[in-house]
Amino acid sequence: MHPVVLITGGSAGIGLAIAHEFAEHGHNLLLVARKADPLENAARELSGRFAVQVHTLALDVTSTDAVDRISEKLNSSSLFASHLINNAGMWLGGPIVDADVRQLEQVFSANVLAVHAISRAMLPDMIRRGQGSILNVGSLAGMLPTPGFAFYGASKAFLHCVTTALREEIRNTGVSVSLLTPGVVRTAFVTPTSGFSPLSLVASSPQTVARAAYRGMQSNQSIIVPGLLWLVVRLGLQILPRYISTRTLSAITLASAAGTAASVATRPELARPSTASVRVTAR
Repeated sequence: MHPVVLITGGSAGIGLAIAHEFAEHGHNLLLVARKADPLENAARELSGRFAVQVHTLALDVTSTDAVDRISEKLNSSSLFASHLINNAGMWLGGPIVDADVRQLEQVFSANVLAVHAISRAMLPDMIRRGQGSILNVGSLAGMLPTPGFAFYGASKAFLHCVTTALREEIRNTGVSVSLLTPGVVRTAFVTPTSGFSPLSLVASSPQTVARAAYRGMQSNQSIIVPGLLWLVVRLGLQILPRYISTRTLSAITLASAAGTAASVATRPELARPSTASVRVTAR
């Protein structure tokens, strides 16, 4: 059996940047994402540049057979997950009153249920081996109510609590669990192709986030905040009264909407049709 770093949502954005970081340090990879072509492109790039083995699995992590298919892929290729990066997720923006139940189900299925299901499947083997690590990709949005993308923030708040609790539950097993909490990351949503978003001025690159993630996992950090700016923001959110933080965030959201319409945005590996009243944007 050979170790691999299992990365969901590994064909683009933060997931691909984290894949680059691990590959640069000599780790073999198993990338999981919905679309086969971007996966194969990423695999060719990574294996050619870093001379590591890159396995791929085209899969929607919210599908009912996702865990079985990941386990089957690992077993059939004589692999085991030495590290698990739960990166795949869905972003939902817009007023609360405009969100329907189907959209909420999609967000929580991707951001909460899939993370738990895959972690639950990989953990017993890690614990048996007495080593391993899990990184859940959260967000600073999980620290407080987030007007303009409330359900996304709520899903990340759930992930924050569960990750912290899991870390404590397994702290004597040799397996570490960390939560990555980036602020704004440079994506199509905050840097639209037309118009202007103020958030793009302070957005971090996926590469910066990935480097912080790798270093944080290696040093067994509980909460990983990429960048000094966002560390200061996190401290501010903890110190300021909640109503001030919430109103400030609401003002930022409204300013950003001037450059790009309120929308449902998904990472490419989880993109799905939504209602006719919203626009889908790759994140």
